[in-house]
Amino acid sequence: MTKEDLQIESLILVALAKNFNSQGTYLIGELKQQTKQNFNIAMNATHNFVAGIEKNLQPEEVKFLEELVGTMDDALSDMRKELHKPKEEVCQNTDSMKSVIFVKEKDDK
Repeated sequence: MTKEDLQIESLILVALAKNFNSQGTYLIGELKQQTKQNFNIAMNATHNFVAGIEKNLQPEEVKFLEELVGTMDDALSDMRKELHKPKEEVCQNTDSMKSVIFVKEKDDK
């Protein structure tokens, strides 16, 4: 792996960690005992990991990371909207997706 590839993969990991912390806010106050303790440890460790990496980033890396996190946030938001739709609507979307996959497989043969 080249140094540039490693930088990109590292920034993807940091972006995922930032998204993990952001997504984790939905569970605050919802967990009990040991699970809550493990969750809090994971959230704090992730926050410290991100902070440690971010302080050493170059300005262009910070910009790339911000764009990457924004893109991931948008994708998660779209996924969340899709998952919260009524079951009938989700099933219709799933059926249409299966149709697309089936047609693609037929075309590939």
